[in-house]
Amino acid sequence: MDRSISAPAGSTAVAASNSEAGASLGPVYKNMKQLRERMTFLLEEVKDVEESLSKLYLAEQKGSGPSMDAVSEGFQKLKILLENQNLTLEDLESYVMDHHKTMDSRFHSLDARLKDLENARATLDEKHDKVAKQLKIMKSKSKKNIKSPSSENLSALVSSAGDESPRSPLSPRRDSSATAEVALAKFMAEMQEKMDALATRQALTRASVGVLRGHKGIINQVVSVPSEDGNFVTASSDRQIIKWNGIRCKALKVFNAESAVTKIEHLSDKMFVTAGGDGHLRLWNWQSDKYIYKQEAHKRVITGLVPLPDNRLVSCSADGTIRLWTAGTKISAVHALTDHIDAVNGVTLSDGGQLASCSDDRTVRLWDLNQGKASRTLKGETTKSFAVFIDEHTLATASVDKNSIEIWDLRTNKVVRELSGHAGGIRVLQKMNDNVISGGKDGQVLLWNVRDGTLKTKFIGHSDWITSILSAGRSLVASASCDLTIRVWAEDGRCVQIFQGHTGNITQMAF
Repeated sequence: MDRSISAPAGSTAVAASNSEAGASLGPVYKNMKQLRERMTFLLEEVKDVEESLSKLYLAEQKGSGPSMDAVSEGFQKLKILLENQNLTLEDLESYVMDHHKTMDSRFHSLDARLKDLENARATLDEKHDKVAKQLKIMKSKSKKNIKSPSSENLSALVSSAGDESPRSPLSPRRDSSATAEVALAKFMAEMQEKMDALATRQALTRASVGVLRGHKGIINQVVSVPSEDGNFVTASSDRQIIKWNGIRCKALKVFNAESAVTKIEHLSDKMFVTAGGDGHLRLWNWQSDKYIYKQEAHKRVITGLVPLPDNRLVSCSADGTIRLWTAGTKISAVHALTDHIDAVNGVTLSDGGQLASCSDDRTVRLWDLNQGKASRTLKGETTKSFAVFIDEHTLATASVDKNSIEIWDLRTNKVVRELSGHAGGIRVLQKMNDNVISGGKDGQVLLWNVRDGTLKTKFIGHSDWITSILSAGRSLVASASCDLTIRVWAEDGRCVQIFQGHTGNITQMAF
């Protein structure tokens, strides 16, 4: 079940450009599009060549021939046929020799085509590298968005070239009318390039710019790589972690983890840790082909992983335990939190450092990590699948078995309101600004005002379960569904874009 990423403008290295050098961004992206089209054509050529070579190879290697009697009988028939056509065996031999020459020529031609294609692909890779470097330079030069001038502003600028109004800083010096016209033409050309660049950016937010293929199992998590623009890493049930370059749509490195990878978190720019279906934590750095340390952490699959300050991290598992670790050159145990009596479904951390866990034992527990015990327990009537801190005193919980969200006041440890609106269990719960957004089995995405309990917005359009929700700033929401689509919404409920292309359930999105 694959997963691709398409994000609103400004959210990825490919789709964003905030530089004054953006005047040349339009042609750069056009060039990239042409390179991609050329690459597609070349790959089709390679496929045709490989099929031709395969057929020729099978014909040459086919060893299951007829019996000697059949060969002798066939030879006699051939001799009679040749005599009837006034031909000799020498004529046949000449024909066979010519045929072999033709076959050899075809082999040489196919080999030459393959070499040409390999050279062309190498050239395209070099061009992609140059484009990626150019984009990175452009992005680093400025912190301002390029603003497109309106047609009225351009018209006013053109008309002002011939009047005697005070000279604008953008206006050319009027030493002569010819100089003014040249300078104005140059300025308008630059503005047009900027407008083209912005149009390209908008187009990129509405289309998939690449499909990344490499995993053979469900992709459980997607996270960006710190300090590496455009790079991200995916964790999958196929026992692999893959580091990708999102600009070139290329796998940079594959890490083999021995077990399904359920969670991945960064500890620093050089180190990261993964959680496995075998209950082990593994410590990695980007340079190694193999993990540098493995720690048996839980008896069953690890369901949650949260990094803490000072190289600490918390894991939880279906074995009902939560464990606190320190991570450096190895992973060492600090506390085992064992108050839950059933599977722990996840852990969440507040901005102020409070840790909460939700469990199938129908409780949510808040923990004192220094003492290694629960500081309070919130009891409900259903299993607790999700928990999200709204602030230090407010917690939202939800369950796949219940169609409402519970809002808890942590000062009184009581539910102060329930948010009801879904027609089935809740599959996703996320904080969005000071609100909470939920996705349900009913295919609805609902935005709630936590303070007064009112439903602010319904996002209607999906036809199956919601599997992931992502908040993009203060105005956009992205939702993924078992209907195999990703929808991008404005905060007022309008669907502004639909992305299609997956052939399996989408399990997570990331910017």
